[in-house]
Amino acid sequence: MDYLYAMWSPLTQTFLPSKQEFRKYPMQEYSWNYLDHLICGYYDNMTEQVKYKRGHYCVLPPALAHLADDDDREAALQDYGDKFNRFLDYIRLKARGKDDKTESDATLLDVTPLLTKVQQAAKEEREAKARDAQKALQEAQEAGQTRQAVNGKPADTVDIEKDVKKGSSDKGKDSSAPKNPSGICKVQQNVAKIPLLAPDAPHSQQWVNLRYDMELLPTQCFHLEVQWLVCRSALVDDFITGLTRRAKQFSLDIIPVPENYGASTLDIHPLICPVHFAIHVPSVLPMVEKALVSTLGFCVDGIYTATKELLPTQYNVHKPTGDRNYRQYVHRELSCFVRVTDASVVWISSRRLHSPEMKALFETVRACVADLQATALPPLAIAATCAV
Repeated sequence: MDYLYAMWSPLTQTFLPSKQEFRKYPMQEYSWNYLDHLICGYYDNMTEQVKYKRGHYCVLPPALAHLADDDDREAALQDYGDKFNRFLDYIRLKARGKDDKTESDATLLDVTPLLTKVQQAAKEEREAKARDAQKALQEAQEAGQTRQAVNGKPADTVDIEKDVKKGSSDKGKDSSAPKNPSGICKVQQNVAKIPLLAPDAPHSQQWVNLRYDMELLPTQCFHLEVQWLVCRSALVDDFITGLTRRAKQFSLDIIPVPENYGASTLDIHPLICPVHFAIHVPSVLPMVEKALVSTLGFCVDGIYTATKELLPTQYNVHKPTGDRNYRQYVHRELSCFVRVTDASVVWISSRRLHSPEMKALFETVRACVADLQATALPPLAIAATCAV
C-alpha cells in the first residue's frame, strides 16, 4: 500500500507531499541459494536479493572553471590522471594480496584512463564517420538504388553497410558513449574482490567487493562502492580509512555520498523530501547546468534512468512514451544533489538537512533558476519577435 503524508521542509518552510510504499511481502524473495554460493566463493557479485552492507564514495574531477587557458586545463587533467593511476595501483595491491603472485595487475580494476586531446579527437572522428555512413545508408535506401545487386543488395549499399558495421564496432568498444547532447556519459561498472586478513585469524576467509566505474572521465565523478557481507566491521573500517587516506595523500577529492544516490525514484528517504523547481522555459536548462558547474560548486555525478511509471507522478512529465534519462550533479562539499530533467530541476538534500550551509546553497540554487527564467524569453515571445 502507498502511504501519503505531508512533511515539513526546513528549506522551503512549507509542508511538501511525500509518499512511501509498504509491502506485506517483499517484491523479490530472499535468494538463500545464491547466498550459499556467495559465501562459498562461487560468485563474487552482490545482488539486491541478498542483503549486504555498503558504503559509496565519489572521487571528484578537478575544478576547471577557473582555468581559462587550454594548456592549463590540459596540465590539470594530466596531473589528475597521474594521481588517479597511483591511487588505482594502491587498490590493485590490496586486491592482489600478499600471497597471490599469479594474477597480473592488468586484470584488476581495468579502468580506461583519461583521454588526451589526440585520443578524444580520434574518438570523435570515428563517431562522426559512423554517423555519416549511417546517413549515407539511409539516403541510399530511400533513393532506391537499382544497380546490380550483390547477394541481393546493391553494391553501394553493401559497401556502405561495411562502413557502418566497422563504425559500430569501433563505437561498441567504448563502454560509455554519450547518450545525450550535453556530453555526459553513462559509465559501465565492474566488481573486484579484495581479501582482507585479520591478524588474530589469518586463516579465516573475509573479503569486500569493490564496485567501480570502468572509465575515468575528466568532468564526471568516479564512483567506488565498498560492499561486504562476510567480513568484520573493524576490517572494513580499516580498509575504507586507508582508501580515503591514500586518496588524500595523492591530492584527490573523495567524498562519501548516500548509497541510494542513483535511484530512479525520488522517494529515497522517508525524512528527506525532494524539492522541485518548475521550469517554464526549457531553453534555460543548459544555462542552469552550466551555472551549477561553473559558479555553484557542483560537478557532474552521472546520467541515470527514470522509469516510465515514475515520470508523471515524480518528474512532472505528461504522457511519457518510455523511460527517460536525467542528469545528476553533486556538490563538492555538502554532498547534496541536483537532478535536471526535461521538465524540472529537482533538489535532493544530503543528511545535513538543517545545516546553515545547506540552507544558503538551496536559496542560491533556487535564485539562480528563477533569475535565468526571468531573463529568458518564453517560446511564444521568441516566435513573435521572429515574426516581426
